[in-house]
Amino acid sequence: MKLGKLFNIDMSSSTNVTACHSPQRRWGPIMNARTVLINFVVFFLGASGVAHALEEAKLLSMDGVAGDEFGRSVDLDGDTAIVGAHRDGDLGNEAGAAFIFVRNGLNWDQQAKLLPGDGFPGDRFGVSVAVDGSTAVVGSAFDDGSGAVYVFTRSGTNWVQDAKITVFFGVVFGFSVDVDGDRIVVGDPLDSSDSMVRQGAAYVFRRRAGGWVQEAKLIAGNAAQDDRFGRRVSISGDRVIVGAPLNDENGSGSGAAYIFFRESGSEWVEEEPLLPDDPLVNANFGTSVAIDGNRAIVGAYRDDALGTNSGSAYIFSRSVEGQGSNDWGDPFKVVASDGAPFDQFGTSVSFSGEFALVGAPLADSGQLSDVGAAYVYRFVEGSDEGEMEPSFLFHGKLTACNGSGADSFGEAVSIDGERALAGARYDDEKGASAGAAYVFGIDVTSPIITCPSDLVSECTSTEGAVVTFSVTATDNQDPSPTIVSDPPSGSTFPVGDTIVSSTATDISGNFSTCSFLVTVADVTAPSLTCPSNMSVECSGPDGAMVNFPSFTVTDDCDPDVVVSATPLSGSVFPLGDTSVTVTATDASGNSDECMFTVTVADTTGPDVVCPQDISVECTGTSGEEVSFTVTATDVCDLNPSVTADPASGTVFTFGETTVTGMSMDASGNTSSCTFTVTVQDTVAPQIQCPNDIIVQSEGPGGANVSFTVTASDICDTAPSVVSSPPSGSLFPVGSTTVVNTATDASGNQVMCTFEVIVEALVAPLDGSMDGGNQVNVFGTGFNDPSVLFGVNMATVVSFTSNRIVVRTPPGTGTVDVTVINMDSSMLVLSSAYTYVDPVIAARFGNVNVGLGNREDVLLLNGLAGDAERIVQVDPGSPFSLRMELPSSRVTSRYAMWAWRGLSDPNTLTEGPSDLGMFCMEPPFVVSPINPPRKIWNLLFHTSQLGVPDFPSDPAPYTFFSRPGRAMPITVTFQGLIRDDGARVPEGFSITNAVVLQIE
Repeated sequence: MKLGKLFNIDMSSSTNVTACHSPQRRWGPIMNARTVLINFVVFFLGASGVAHALEEAKLLSMDGVAGDEFGRSVDLDGDTAIVGAHRDGDLGNEAGAAFIFVRNGLNWDQQAKLLPGDGFPGDRFGVSVAVDGSTAVVGSAFDDGSGAVYVFTRSGTNWVQDAKITVFFGVVFGFSVDVDGDRIVVGDPLDSSDSMVRQGAAYVFRRRAGGWVQEAKLIAGNAAQDDRFGRRVSISGDRVIVGAPLNDENGSGSGAAYIFFRESGSEWVEEEPLLPDDPLVNANFGTSVAIDGNRAIVGAYRDDALGTNSGSAYIFSRSVEGQGSNDWGDPFKVVASDGAPFDQFGTSVSFSGEFALVGAPLADSGQLSDVGAAYVYRFVEGSDEGEMEPSFLFHGKLTACNGSGADSFGEAVSIDGERALAGARYDDEKGASAGAAYVFGIDVTSPIITCPSDLVSECTSTEGAVVTFSVTATDNQDPSPTIVSDPPSGSTFPVGDTIVSSTATDISGNFSTCSFLVTVADVTAPSLTCPSNMSVECSGPDGAMVNFPSFTVTDDCDPDVVVSATPLSGSVFPLGDTSVTVTATDASGNSDECMFTVTVADTTGPDVVCPQDISVECTGTSGEEVSFTVTATDVCDLNPSVTADPASGTVFTFGETTVTGMSMDASGNTSSCTFTVTVQDTVAPQIQCPNDIIVQSEGPGGANVSFTVTASDICDTAPSVVSSPPSGSLFPVGSTTVVNTATDASGNQVMCTFEVIVEALVAPLDGSMDGGNQVNVFGTGFNDPSVLFGVNMATVVSFTSNRIVVRTPPGTGTVDVTVINMDSSMLVLSSAYTYVDPVIAARFGNVNVGLGNREDVLLLNGLAGDAERIVQVDPGSPFSLRMELPSSRVTSRYAMWAWRGLSDPNTLTEGPSDLGMFCMEPPFVVSPINPPRKIWNLLFHTSQLGVPDFPSDPAPYTFFSRPGRAMPITVTFQGLIRDDGARVPEGFSITNAVVLQIE
């Protein structure tokens, strides 16, 4: 037995999820009901998923009643299903019937109920059924005591009986049937025509123009009594498989199955029988059979693999070396992953393409016994590496969503393409054992998997590099297929190439694979750090031996990087700069290079020796000649140069001269020493002062006086002369002593003195004061004035040589002006002043009642005549004026004026209107009489009345109001801006009631 011979798959974590149909719909669309199958375990990947199927419909006969056993037999071909109800009573008790269903979009509709033209009670028409295209075959095993087969053909949506087939010596002819194209195979497991009781037989019929003719009667070559050959039959092309479940070749009741091949024409040849390679007594191998192309499946429902009568099934695959090849190889044995004793797994089988379907009608579900189930297996190709041979893997478990105990779901099964059909002949929905059948859609589409392009990553450690990637997958049924990659994303990949294999598995176990290459490359050179440039002192004329410090080198992938240097450490380096090249090379050949400089330097100057200090006396202004010797030695230079500045034999000038002796070696290092050559001068110079000087003063400060003092010396041609005060200074009035000092280059000094006398010449000051604001001063000159007040400080406005203008603050007081003369004499002028700043005043007038009760006149009264209505604001305190009317209905409008100053009413600065209550009725015309100048208007409406002038005398304003109205007027002063830009605090107000009463 090959891999997969016994699939005892763990289903402890699997889940059956079924969706039942609404009672109002016997055949629901695909999306209204579905079944989620059990875990599909992919052994060679070590991954698992949940298989997925859709319970598309529960099929029920439209006239089904108790006892029909609808679902005793089933077959499926594309969108057509046939279901047998061998105990249907339309033609008498247990006469039987068969039903045709077709898929219409998402629904399955009953298209026909098939009945034999000569049906009779007890015929069991429908005990077996088969359909292929427009041909339906129904077995009636008990017809006339020998059995018969009926053939129906479809025309449009109608099904018509085409033929009734019978044979001589039939017993239960039609107990099993199958059809493929123009050939029908019929089984009679109780056939005894060849002198062996119940050995069984199978018949092949071929369609001809005149009907159906017998092409062959198939008998097992090793037939024996009670083999039950023909209990189940199946045909696919030129091959027929027949089951003999009681064959004793491998033990009593162990069973067998037989393959027959049509070689040419109508000749059918028996191939080698199919037998299990682990025979068990009474296993009944051959209870059910199915063939499709080069694959066949045989059920052994009484196999005890998982307990008594737990059942099993065997899948055979034929070699395709020749059409007549009978090499079916070793079988794969499958058992239910959740099988249990008495499940009778293998009672029914079906094959289509890569899918095999096995029924277990007595499988339990929870507390319900004999509910039944069907198991789907799918062919999986072997891997290219030979890790797994081709095999059939468990794909899912089908159960009825509303199944109940003893339904026997799966006693008859059929699969075609992506759909499966299972009968449950004891279903009670339409009555006890009325029966049902279920259609399932199977997900066979693999996910679409997308791998990334080949990846290249740089190694990050000696182990390689952690590489992450993303593999995506989409699926028509599963929104989230499981993706497994080997190695997984995030793994540490070694240096080099690694193939990543990724598999996407959907909920149904369909899978797709892709692969890509991950290359971990070491393309980064080592990181090499050279030491800093080195400098060492030479130890002799040849240079110095130099040893390098350790180099710093790191590499993510190679811990043993090779480092070399040229020249080597420990070499003797010559005097000067030598470049050292260091190279680090890793195992991948990547290299890094750095350089540094070794400098052998001669930084020590020669050892130079100067003579002791030398001192000589000067004998003239040109100096004295002095000779001396400076010597030097050096470690690295045997002949350093020696110089002196000034050189030996130089004529040294008067005073101290520092002589520097210098030595330079071949590297430019210098050393020096110093000594002093002193040419001495011990004789003081001679000095000559002028006689006393008398001058007239040039002003209050005195007079500027210049003079000359001379000096001479034997050794110094230009001794310095310092006078205090110096020549050209401003000498004050009076007598000043000038002290003069002559100093030669050696510091020898001599002194002389003389007097400077300045005689004063000053004119007196005179002045007058005008109104306390202007002072006129006359004299030779004076300093800045000092202005003082008796009470307040005044401000100096301007200042010239003979005039000072001051400004006094408002009010009355005395101002004192002090002027300082050039000779420090003072002139004090005093004057009383009175200064008045114009005030701000406002007027408003009384109300005079006009004639005709129509005209009211507002007159502006004079200041003296209406003093209680004058508001005087201090200078610097501007104001605004506002008139407010009461909230009652007012139909009159008023105008108010405000101006600044008693003497200058034309300087009023107009401001914005600050309006109070507005007139709520249409405005009345206000006309001025003798309009004033420079008026600031306050109107109680949206428009402003412009008045050009304001006369010196009050002028009346005329306005209109309704008779019988009286209103108070409130005048409020707040924040009017004056012409100087100042403001006063808000809130200063006065209220005056003006009553307008019109008779």
